[in-house]
Amino acid sequence: RSMIDQTREHYERDGYLSAQDVLTKEEVGELLAAASLPEIQQAQEELGSRERTVHLLELSVRHPIFAELAADPRLIERLRPLLGEDIQLQHSKLASKPPTPGKGQFRMHQDFAYFPHTNTDLAAVTVYLDDATQDNGCLQVWPGSHRRGLLNHLDDDGHFTGGCVEPLPADEFVDLVQPAGSISIHHCLTMHGSPPNRSGDPRRFIVFEYRADDAYQLA
Repeated sequence: RSMIDQTREHYERDGYLSAQDVLTKEEVGELLAAASLPEIQQAQEELGSRERTVHLLELSVRHPIFAELAADPRLIERLRPLLGEDIQLQHSKLASKPPTPGKGQFRMHQDFAYFPHTNTDLAAVTVYLDDATQDNGCLQVWPGSHRRGLLNHLDDDGHFTGGCVEPLPADEFVDLVQPAGSISIHHCLTMHGSPPNRSGDPRRFIVFEYRADDAYQLA
């Protein structure tokens, strides 16, 4: 079997992939410098970045380096076996967990609940700007959860809660411990989230959500 077939098989089975040393230390440094620009820092602080994990959207139009990264072949060529040849960028964001111990938990959820489409050919690529560890609240995924379909994210009154409200098997969660410069890819139905930051150090990553061109957003 080819490497592409093995990659597709792993993704279809577990709902996620990871790869280390995709970006160089120099490239990560340039991305961190752009993410630290005053206007981006201010926008994050306005979202409450000192107290909680925030997702600064429209990152690809805030600085050219992020738009270039979104189209980087090292990302796109890993997506083609999963989404096909024609791929669109659905959104981009800078996800920052505050360096305050005990802050920044993000509930387990499925991305598709936030932006339903006509099909589920969507995948998120996470680019790690800091080492992600269990101590600073690395991403957690529930392998195979994408094959369960969309789970409930609504409260008893039908309001969207931002997280899954069904019981989840925490003992099956996998910690994505990744060094800076790595990437991970997860299916839009893969259950994921992150615990609080216990380290006192920042934990930042870039997320690009991509879709196949026959996936149309419904809401």
